[in-house]
Amino acid sequence: MIKFSDKQLKIPKLMRPVYLATVGMSKFDRAFPETRTEELCIQAFTAAADFVNMTPSELKQYIHTCYYGHFADHFGDQLLGESIIHDRLGLDPLGNIGVKTGGATGGSTMWEAVKAVASGYSDCTLALGWERMDEVPTDEGNHLISAAADKDWETPLGHIYTGYYAVMAQRYWKVFGKEEE
Repeated sequence: MIKFSDKQLKIPKLMRPVYLATVGMSKFDRAFPETRTEELCIQAFTAAADFVNMTPSELKQYIHTCYYGHFADHFGDQLLGESIIHDRLGLDPLGNIGVKTGGATGGSTMWEAVKAVASGYSDCTLALGWERMDEVPTDEGNHLISAAADKDWETPLGHIYTGYYAVMAQRYWKVFGKEEE
């Protein structure tokens, strides 16, 4: 079991309050061969504007900085996909930052947006994320996900992501009394 000190797990104090003002989501499904990623992101942004009774153009007037979470460029065959999404949303010349932290990408994207507001750098940020795994065959997708591992140490030892998830699932079962059916 990994042990942390209280200094490592200290919860940071924000310099000013941060609020989640609106949310939006596109349709979520296994595959969308007929819909481009840009369209899905526009749908989510439009839903966020609708949620607060605004048009997308009205919502854009409040945004200062944009954070985009997107784990693997290779799935969409587009490096810097966040720049494409940023452009399609009509948010240039605002700053846009791509966030990639493996399985933590969604949370890390929100955290970066929160820090920008808490620090006073921005009054309003956009945090938007997506992942398209339907644009490559399953075996290629598994290979791309495994490429997030440390190829010098983990891969030669046979450590793969399904193995990591299996350990977490076994721990969950032990803690919460679940059994394999």
